[in-house]
Amino acid sequence: MNYKFPRWKIYYGDGTVFSSTEGPPENAPPWNVQDIIQIDLYKQQKYHQCFEDYYIYKEKDKAWYGVDLIGLIDFLVNEIGLVKLGRTIPTKKFIAIRKRADREFN
Repeated sequence: MNYKFPRWKIYYGDGTVFSSTEGPPENAPPWNVQDIIQIDLYKQQKYHQCFEDYYIYKEKDKAWYGVDLIGLIDFLVNEIGLVKLGRTIPTKKFIAIRKRADREFN
């Protein structure tokens, strides 16, 4: 479902961004995810999913979650959903991406 505003945005290590207004979660590139910022519709606030190796999208929640390897396996075995992968990049580059995400996602 598309909204007039992005429900979530994924920020990548190469500087690219993919948001819910550009397409469904399964169309987002799967590699080099650094930060996913999204809106909690119940609390009416934004929050980050970052510092994880894997990111999964739960359709029933319409939300992204950062998980470890066991969380990924559990998700794949029990829910068979979407997975996006993070990777380590230099701290300075990550901080710039995180600041951009905060600045752009209003």
